[in-house]
Amino acid sequence: MSLSTSAVGTYLWSGANGFTSTSASINIPNAQAINAGAYMVSVTDANSCVASAVVTVTVNITPTVSVTPASGTYCTPGGAAVALTASGAVSYAWSPSTGLNQTT
Repeated sequence: MSLSTSAVGTYLWSGANGFTSTSASINIPNAQAINAGAYMVSVTDANSCVASAVVTVTVNITPTVSVTPASGTYCTPGGAAVALTASGAVSYAWSPSTGLNQTT
C-alpha cells in the first residue's frame, strides 16, 4: 500500500494501528487487514500554515483457494463426469474450460 502527497513542507502522517510517518510518501509492503482504516496527513509549509487530508484505505486480502480432489488421474468409463469442487473464495473461473460443463 502506498500513499503520497505533492504538497511542499513538513509532513505528519497518522493512520491505522498506530501508524505514523514524517515522509512525503508512505509505503506499507504486504498490507494486511490490520492496516485498513483512515490515514491523515498534515502538511506544514514555510509560513507555518497547516493543511490536512484524510483517506480511508480498504485492504482486501487474497483468498486461499483449494480444489477437491487436489490431484489424481481419472479413467472414466463411458465418459462419466468427474466432480471438482473449489472452496475458499466467492467466485471461480476454471481454466482451461474445454470439456467442462461449468466454468464459473
